[in-house]
Amino acid sequence: MTKKTFLIFAIFFLLLANNVYAFCIDRDPPSAPSNLLIHDSPYDDDGNISLSWTAATDGPCENSAVAYYKIYRSDDGINFVLIGTSTSTNYDDFSSLSEGKYWYKVTAVDSVIDNPHEGPGVIATTTVKFNPFCPDGTRYDTCSVTKPKYCDNGNLVDRCDVCGCPSGQNCRADGTCYTPVAGGGGGGFIPTCTENWSCTEWSACSEEGIQTRVCRDLNSCGTTKNKPAETQTCTYVAPTQLGYCGDNICQAGETCDSCPEDCGPCQAQAICGNGVCEEGENYNNCCLDCSCPSGMICNTTTNTCYPKTTGVSGITGFFALLSEPANALILTLAIIAVITTILALFSRGKRFSIKRKK
Repeated sequence: MTKKTFLIFAIFFLLLANNVYAFCIDRDPPSAPSNLLIHDSPYDDDGNISLSWTAATDGPCENSAVAYYKIYRSDDGINFVLIGTSTSTNYDDFSSLSEGKYWYKVTAVDSVIDNPHEGPGVIATTTVKFNPFCPDGTRYDTCSVTKPKYCDNGNLVDRCDVCGCPSGQNCRADGTCYTPVAGGGGGGFIPTCTENWSCTEWSACSEEGIQTRVCRDLNSCGTTKNKPAETQTCTYVAPTQLGYCGDNICQAGETCDSCPEDCGPCQAQAICGNGVCEEGENYNNCCLDCSCPSGMICNTTTNTCYPKTTGVSGITGFFALLSEPANALILTLAIIAVITTILALFSRGKRFSIKRKK
């Protein structure tokens, strides 16, 4: 073997060996976001929804990061449609939805340039209801043009403390208005009635340890001299169950099996190896079903993809290359070529030495 051939094989071997070096590859998708909250004002009339959530996390590499989030919406809890993306942890859905129940799902996508990974999603649901009106056309929680009427949950009630009274009238403690009666002499007012108070039952004890009730003067005197107390202290006892199935919140203890109304329907479990790339599978966790991107090979032992021409790290990357028959064959031929060259040079040197002695 000539020196030129030896140099070619040596350079080839060095290039192949140098191909195995340490670096970090982010093969894992980001985690699922958490604490998905849906905000919808019960009194609006535009069907718009605001979402917020807790950020997801990505892999161990220094450059691993969540690039953005994908937002999906469904009207049956099964079929989700992508409606937008966000680089922050909130999103406004200005779709002017009609009244009904909706499910939202948010997933995180990492910053891998050639083939970004999309992680699992978090799901929450809400019910859209438009702003109703009182019989006279007054919106909920606003004052009517007819003082002192106030729209309270669809009913017009007297709230002169909020809406005021017509000109020349005064406000009573019960929310009604009255016209004061002028007295003689000093120009004051003469009481015209005796207070007769009637109170509702005490409310349940609040977390702050307070009970309330509403007292009303049946004679509407407009004075509060003998008005009973409307608040009192109490001992709060926490309820044994804070939520219930059907309150649109998927709480601890509730699952898609026990409460699909709150947690949504159960998703079919993905099976790696059935030849179908299902939801939850990708080329990083099941390359048998989900094909590897261009320039990458599926390792059937670990069921993950890795680059054709780059290793993973040090010795691990070296044996990862050997796991593929083509790489093992090339490396074997290179080693044989180097050994053959060394033996040839040694044999040639030995013959030359013998000739010199003769």
